[in-house]
Amino acid sequence: MFLLPNQPSPVSSPNRVTATRRAIIPAVLAIGALLAYGMLRFPAVLTVSSTGVRSLIGVLGILLIYAAVGWFGPAFTERIDPRILRAGILGGLLAGFVFVTEMLLEYWLLPSDNTAMGLVEYGLVFAVFFLVGLGVAYQTGAVRNGVLAAFWSAVIGGLIWYGAALLIFYLFNGTPQQTQVFGAEGNYADFARSGLNDFNTFMMEDFMGAGFFHSLLLPIMAAILGTLGAAAGEAFARLRRS
Repeated sequence: MFLLPNQPSPVSSPNRVTATRRAIIPAVLAIGALLAYGMLRFPAVLTVSSTGVRSLIGVLGILLIYAAVGWFGPAFTERIDPRILRAGILGGLLAGFVFVTEMLLEYWLLPSDNTAMGLVEYGLVFAVFFLVGLGVAYQTGAVRNGVLAAFWSAVIGGLIWYGAALLIFYLFNGTPQQTQVFGAEGNYADFARSGLNDFNTFMMEDFMGAGFFHSLLLPIMAAILGTLGAAAGEAFARLRRS
């Protein structure tokens, strides 16, 4: 529920801080477990691939950063304004829903080219970042608050995306549906250029690389779009006050 800019902010909730920590830390650990499962199932990624170890170190490093943000960030954010974390959680859940829905639709609809679906997916997620920034800045009258809320949306949405992507990869591995999905995404063409001899080894490394770059780029995009949205929200708040 949106509050008008001149209304007092809600009372900070220690329960929300604890709940956020209890969600993010187990999510990071669950993703770590999924990666460990992938290493056991496709061990060649660490021995045959020339960049497999580097990819694993990179994605584990970014997950450690997410864990640190998940542990220390909620209390810091609540002290600034409790509306930031509340909106960030809702935005992150919405972004995660968009990510998971698009991935499942790929396996259901089996398009020959999923470019359009990917554009819609990320267009919706980026719109979430913009609107979260706009809404919180309008409520609080501060651009910084909108940017922080968009950032939290990216953290939570990114964790949902990566966990779901790994899980779906494992569950559908070797199925005709996955063969068609990977063909629509161009993975087989990328595999042919990789120099590797095993497709699953290539895909496991690809998922580790995607986990690093997506987890890094999503908060950056959230900061950019959240800033744009927050600037608009803060401007609307000024207009309303005047």
